[in-house]
Order: sequence, then C-alpha cells, then structure tokens
Amino acid sequence: MVIIIVAFLLRMLRAGLRWDEIALAYAAYQQPWVDAASSGDLGGVLSNFVGLHPPAYSAVFWIAESIWGAPLGLLIVSAALSTTAVYFVGRVGGAAAAAILAVDPLQLAYSGEVNNYPMLMAVIAAIFWAREVAAEEGKYGWLLAISIVAAWTHMLGGVVAGLAILSLFTLDRKSSLVCLGLLALSVAPLVPALVSLGAAEGTYGQSGLDIGLVCSTLFDKIGWWWLIIIPALIGVRHAWWVAFIGAGTTVTIAIMLYFGVAAPHQAPYWLALSAPVAILVSKEKVRLSYFVAAVGFFVVVRGESVAAQAIIDDLGRARGVDKMISEAHSSDVFWLVAPSLTPDDDKRDTSAVLWRFSPATKMPPWRGPSSMDEGDHWSFEYTDWRYGQPRMYNDNVIHTSVDLVEGTIEEGCIRTFDSRAPFEETTIRHLGDGRRVWVLLYDYSPACDAIGGVMYAMSPFSFSCERVGDDVGLGADMLCLVDGVLE
Repeated sequence: MVIIIVAFLLRMLRAGLRWDEIALAYAAYQQPWVDAASSGDLGGVLSNFVGLHPPAYSAVFWIAESIWGAPLGLLIVSAALSTTAVYFVGRVGGAAAAAILAVDPLQLAYSGEVNNYPMLMAVIAAIFWAREVAAEEGKYGWLLAISIVAAWTHMLGGVVAGLAILSLFTLDRKSSLVCLGLLALSVAPLVPALVSLGAAEGTYGQSGLDIGLVCSTLFDKIGWWWLIIIPALIGVRHAWWVAFIGAGTTVTIAIMLYFGVAAPHQAPYWLALSAPVAILVSKEKVRLSYFVAAVGFFVVVRGESVAAQAIIDDLGRARGVDKMISEAHSSDVFWLVAPSLTPDDDKRDTSAVLWRFSPATKMPPWRGPSSMDEGDHWSFEYTDWRYGQPRMYNDNVIHTSVDLVEGTIEEGCIRTFDSRAPFEETTIRHLGDGRRVWVLLYDYSPACDAIGGVMYAMSPFSFSCERVGDDVGLGADMLCLVDGVLE
C-alpha cells in the first residue's frame, strides 16, 4: 500500500508539471469523438480516432469531463490510471516489481499526459495479472474483458493481449482459441477505420527504423535506468511467458518503426515493455529491485522538485499574464502565444504562465460567439491549431497557440508571412461579440521572428502593445490589446 501511495503522489506531481499548453492541445484532439458521442453519431464514434489510438480513452475522457469538466480532473485520471499499472504489476511480481514500476522514469514521463498512454499502461499491466489468473485458476473472463479494453485503447494493447492469450496455448488450447476469437470479434467494429488508415499514405510517413535514434531517445528519457535490462534478462528463466510477451511486443514496435508507422524519435511505444521488465527483474533479484527503486525514487524526486520550484519562482515574478488578468474585463479574450521550443514528446517542458489559470476551474470548449444567429454558419475545426483550440475560463475565452500566422522560414531565421486568416476571422468574431482580445507572446526566444509574426497577425486591427517583466532567457513578455478593426 505504501508503494501505491508513493506511486500516486509521484504521478500527481508529474501531472501538475504537465499542466501546460500541450495538455490543452491533447484534450482538443478528443473533441471530435466527444462531439460524435454527445450527438449519438455511432459512425463518428467508431471512426473519429487518430492513428494507433482507438477510442476507449476518448470515452474515459468524455466521462471525466462530464463529471467535473476541469483539466485537473483529467490530470488526476491520468495519474490514477498510471498508478493502477503499478498495482497490477505488484499483483504479479510482488512489491519489488511494483516499486520498480513506481519510479520507472519512462512511466513517470507519460503518467500525467492527457492522452491514452496512462490508460495503456494500466491495461497492459492488468493483462499480466489476468493472464496469471487464467493460468492458475482456468478463469479467462478477466483476461478477455481486459484484452478487449486494451485493444480499444491502443494497437499495442491489442498486441500484448493477443500475445498473453497465445502464451496460454500450452495450458488450455481450446479456451485460448475461444478467447482469441472473441477478442478478434470485439475489434470488428474498428476494422473499416483501420482499413482506411492502412490505405492512407500518411500512415507511413515517419522516417523508418533508426536504431541509433531510438537508443538516444530512450537514453535521454531514462538515463542510467536502462541497466535494469540486465537483471531482467537473467529473470527470463523464472517467467518465460513474461519474456515471450515482452519479446513479441518489441518485435511489433520494430515492425511499426520499419514501416514508418511509428517515429524513432518518440518513446511512448516503449511504455509497453515497462511492466514485463519490472516483473522479470523482481523474479530474479528482489533486493536489487528495492535498491534500484530507492535510487530511482531519489533521482526522480530531485528532478521533479527542481522543475516544480522553477514554476513556484516564476509565479513570484511579474509577467505579462498577470497584468493581462488584472486589467481584463470579465468577458475579454486571452490569446496565449508560446512558440514550441521543444518537441511535444520531450515531456520536460512546463508552463508557469498556464499555472496562472487554475486547472480546477471548468474549461469547456468555446465553439463560437454568442452573437451568431440562425443564419450565421461560421464554424471552425476545433482541432485546428491555427484557431487556438479555445476554451471558456469563467466568462473569458482562452486560445493557446504556438503561432498566429503561416509562412516559411528561410536560411538565417528569416520568416515570410503568408496567412493570418484563422486569427483574423476569429478576432473579428470576438470583437463583434463585444469582447476585447488580449494577445500575449511569451517564452518565445529563440524562435524565428515571433514578434514579427504577432505584429503581422494583428495588422488589420487597432491595438497597443507593451513589454512586461524581465527577460530571463526566453524574451520579455509582449502583451497586446486588440480593441477594434481598422477601417
């Protein structure tokens, strides 16, 4: 129980650090499915998912938003799901395995994400437990039920489920075949969407299998933690079926990388191996497991504490967001612009600016101005980043964008601006609805001419700007107020 509590607290800390603009972007990706489910569109429910991510998590997201509607609820769900993985691994490998997974740096890196990876961690770990129940008691109900959820969560979840069932063939071939057949039947509704995905040229758009890049990406994420592979390999002799599932999963990921379905510079696929590795290590070296877990705990706490303290320190200094909030009218619009300076898979980026807005406040999607009448059919694709994926925050509307314009970047970081249409049309709508629009550019250096992009976007409007706060390395905040359209 102590290990589970510690695991949850670590994951809640990580979830707090991940309260940033990416969290809102990930939440926006779920909106098409939520819209389909809310309107009773069965076709949309079965087809509105992206890539390898069937809609089981979208359903969890919808339920969580319906119950509370605040981002904090989604972050707690992610932390709880990731902690559930620790619980089930402990049921299979004992407290030592749970301790390892509790501080696994790769698991922690993704444990606070508003996407399906925390859920994938949970269902994969639960599959190992259900497989043991089936092997020891001959009861396949739990294995089948969890396998179905896994297959509807992520393609890799279905792969792990299939491998777990295959590993039971030597014990009960008939029951295993029935279970495998029912699993295949359960995913039949997803087949049309999967066939369409397989035929799409963009599905295979990644760079291919690059072992060097894969290794450097993982090493950047987990550092010295890769050393636990050694006792895990020794532990194979105690649990061949765990190794079988882990090996089959590894081969599957390699095939995905080879065909360009998965990206070698991204690491979430490898989360599927954390559970079998933790179990194998605990089967061979129990004392070593506790030692590794203890070292991992202190390393993780130190790193997370530094990141948390940086946010706390930033909250104590004057920023453009503070001035914006203090001077805004109750119905004003906040358009937050922060260029993406790190890949979204980095998972170490934080946002002290977004922490000025409480994640415990409900933030429903904003779908258009209240002034629209029945004859006005203006709308926008909610997942389109150019519109800032807006949400209500009390009576304000918040947009979050990495840029306000489209264009090209030439050698020497010289930008050419081609289009500002989404920002322009949305701002016109806000102004027509009686809302002033604040534009805040922050944490933008060394992005190429970020200020020029904002100025180009606002050029059709009357506006005023000022610099706020000190430049501590990423540029002083630029705060602008748009209050009208130029004649």
